Amino acid sequence: MNKRIVIIGGGVVGLATAWELIKRGHQVQLLERNAEPGSATSFANGGQLSYRYVAPLADSGVPLQGMKWMGKADSPLNMRLRMSLQQWRWLLQFLRACNNQTNKMNGDHILRLSLLSRQVMQAWRDEDNLADFHWRRSGKLIIHRREYAVQHFSDWRDCSRNHWHACLSEWTAVSAGAEC
Repeated sequence: MNKRIVIIGGGVVGLATAWELIKRGHQVQLLERNAEPGSATSFANGGQLSYRYVAPLADSGVPLQGMKWMGKADSPLNMRLRMSLQQWRWLLQFLRACNNQTNKMNGDHILRLSLLSRQVMQAWRDEDNLADFHWRRSGKLIIHRREYAVQHFSDWRDCSRNHWHACLSEWTAVSAGAEC
């Protein structure tokens, strides 16, 4: 049965959801507060689709790093701490999830979802003739400022250890000043 569905938000998720629902025969109304779709959060990510580079936010190093970021205007993680029981419960749950076992489990889930998303995107490009989509396959440059971060990346990208983070087909480590 065809349904009338309202989607709030014309970013990448809202547009993708609307596209799939329309393909399934539903009537879709998309509500976007800005003049152009994709001009808020989706605009800031640069249209990047990184299917194999998954990293759950709740990682063992995040609480310490998050405390260093707190209060900085340009921080990727910033929150106002309040006397809110709901906020403190959430923070406690988040801290409990910041361990290797939970991180691995969540990473496995995210990777499966990510690879499914890649299949859906490929099907849309192939079946729906999205010639004006401007898709291209390129690489990803990951910059680490500290040697320990390079080592951490090298350790968990090793597919032989059954890590899911970045089973990358190709990767090259270069030092500062190296020719790329």
